[in-house]
Amino acid sequence: MNDLKETKTILLSSWKLFKTRATILVAFFFIYFIISAFASIILYALPENLPLKSGLQIFVLLLLYSVFSICHIRNMNYTIKQQPFSMPHLNDEKRTLMNHFFATILYSAIVSIGILFFIIPGIYWAIRLQFYSYAIIEKGLGAIESIRYSWHLTRNASTELLILTAYALLVLCVGLILFILGIFIAIPYILMIQCYTHKILSKG
Repeated sequence: MNDLKETKTILLSSWKLFKTRATILVAFFFIYFIISAFASIILYALPENLPLKSGLQIFVLLLLYSVFSICHIRNMNYTIKQQPFSMPHLNDEKRTLMNHFFATILYSAIVSIGILFFIIPGIYWAIRLQFYSYAIIEKGLGAIESIRYSWHLTRNASTELLILTAYALLVLCVGLILFILGIFIAIPYILMIQCYTHKILSKG
């Protein structure tokens, strides 16, 4: 990416792609949301004196997020390629799941450290490293390699990615304003923007 015109094209193309399978993408995110919420309630209800309760909560929620990411990214790619939806067999995705789990911990740690240093570094690193999931799910890279991949991939696109991130936050705010239910449309659309952006960058 090298201009604002291409950024606008990404937004419009992502919306068109999202609309072609909006029902399935929204339903899939809704199911993930419900399962995560239900798991959070159960984990919160566990006895306070349970050893490693916090660690168990983080482990379960990160695992659910990794499963969702694998399934959702693969199906967004099917949408872009205009192929039928297909649920991946998680038994065949054990290594991908493990790498994504640890990469998410690494990504979160890096961004958190950046936030502690006057916030701006955390935002910058979050934007630059956001494509680690695609490196693992599409390229088969490991946790550390996926972080390096995203950093290298975004080296000449910081401004455009910042604009896309600002737009995504605007979409999310609109979704929250629309009786909160709008987030079930906003977030899948934002994820489609991210997926389509990765396709553009990886071809560049």
